[in-house]
Amino acid sequence: KGAERFNGFKKFHLNNSREDPSALRQQLCGEMVRAAGIPAIRCTHAFVSLNGRDLGLYVFTEGYTPDLFAPFFADPTGDFYEGGFCKDIDQELKKSSGDAKDFRAIEQLLAACREDDAAQRWTKLRAILDVERFATFLSLETLLCIGDSYDFFRNNYRIYQNPKTNLLTFIPHGMDEPFKQSDFDIQRGPESIVGRAFVGCAEGKALYRARVAELYEKMLKSRDWPAQIGDASAKVLTAVAKRDAGLARELREPQEELRAIIAQRIAFVGKALGEMPEPLRFDKAGIARLAKGWTTKQEGDAKLERAEKDLRVIAYGECQASWRCPVTLTAGRYRFEAKVKTAGVSGAGAGLRISGKEPAGEWLTGSGAAKAMSYEFEADGDVVLVAELRAVKGEAVFAMESLRLVRLK
Repeated sequence: KGAERFNGFKKFHLNNSREDPSALRQQLCGEMVRAAGIPAIRCTHAFVSLNGRDLGLYVFTEGYTPDLFAPFFADPTGDFYEGGFCKDIDQELKKSSGDAKDFRAIEQLLAACREDDAAQRWTKLRAILDVERFATFLSLETLLCIGDSYDFFRNNYRIYQNPKTNLLTFIPHGMDEPFKQSDFDIQRGPESIVGRAFVGCAEGKALYRARVAELYEKMLKSRDWPAQIGDASAKVLTAVAKRDAGLARELREPQEELRAIIAQRIAFVGKALGEMPEPLRFDKAGIARLAKGWTTKQEGDAKLERAEKDLRVIAYGECQASWRCPVTLTAGRYRFEAKVKTAGVSGAGAGLRISGKEPAGEWLTGSGAAKAMSYEFEADGDVVLVAELRAVKGEAVFAMESLRLVRLK
């Protein structure tokens, strides 16, 4: 009931770390998130016993109280919302502080997200959402590979309303599953209501892109996180070994794996940022070159390779595999162009299209010299260009210098 504090805490949680065999992810990610200027719970470790029964090692975390918000907001007593399991903001949320029946702020945010006109949407978003912090929040979910999160899974998030500004700030929660892979795509498209609305505005997309690069330099690259994990690991293993040598052995390997993943992630993001597309620029002839921003997607038995001068797709069995480039376009008609060479292609063939649309015209099969291909479409907003092979065997090569977008009107 808040009558007494335990080592300075009004509330704390104990996590058995079942989702994180290293028992270090939540502590590590909390430190990274706070370093980026977003509230996140602090963590340490504890041995727990209940009525004389030894329950072993737990991750000890602070609770969500005004103490958590005080370092980040001048007034830490604002309204606080809890996102449910796999629930976006259009579904029933809980409120742990403030008037339990007052959800006007969430309703205002939802209305802003549903505004069709991008310019008006951005104005409405800025009136209720801390857009600077939301850009940081989205960037952190991507950089830290937090797949079980708000933007990618509509899960594990909280929302705080700053009483001084009335703006909403999204806060990560339950960060015991990040960094499961080092090559988590930094160009992955948002899947949440607020995420889609935010990057659907030119200002939001530009802010997100700039923030990813900024956080990489100032938060990820500037600190020796692998060494920090090593220090935390040594502390935990030393304490655990005195009580349970078997558990210490179980923890050592996943902690070393996490340390390696962090180093690999930092290297991967640095390289991926070099490939992250700049805002598309058309020359006087209405042509935009597509040299950067290509990512892969595949279904079936295929291999995708990027060489110095081309993008390759090789089918070893039935597959639908492609290179993809997201772009944001003003209203108009466009033509996507490339030179494509095939070798031994059997199946529907190789060609060009945009995501969500089926191929048009004849696609290339068999073997032959490079041939110019094109795909025309209408667009107003975000589009994903697709260079694809649908085959049971064979190879398709898309020449890099030929990949371009032509504005027709």
